[in-house]
Amino acid sequence: VSKFTLWVGPLPLRWTALHRNVSLHGFTDIQIAGPAKKWEHTHTFISLSQKITEIREQIEYEHKSGFWGIVTRLLFSKPNLTLMFTYRKLATRWYLRSFKT
Repeated sequence: VSKFTLWVGPLPLRWTALHRNVSLHGFTDIQIAGPAKKWEHTHTFISLSQKITEIREQIEYEHKSGFWGIVTRLLFSKPNLTLMFTYRKLATRWYLRSFKT
């Protein structure tokens, strides 16, 4: 179980996630408490070669009603998710390349 806070300006999005199906091939994060009505994020690792691994991600989510539903609709819109995961892809690539010898 992981607990974290994602800050959206002055708004704290508190999140508790349970990790399931953890293996060398990936894992799934399931929100057990947080801003969305449902959030399941599956990370799949695919070995392309001895030095290259592709990460595929699939997210299933539903919004709550009310104020937090509005917040998650804005935050987790398709353009924002695309931007967030593009940034994470670049940051992950940069981080992993720092270990090359």
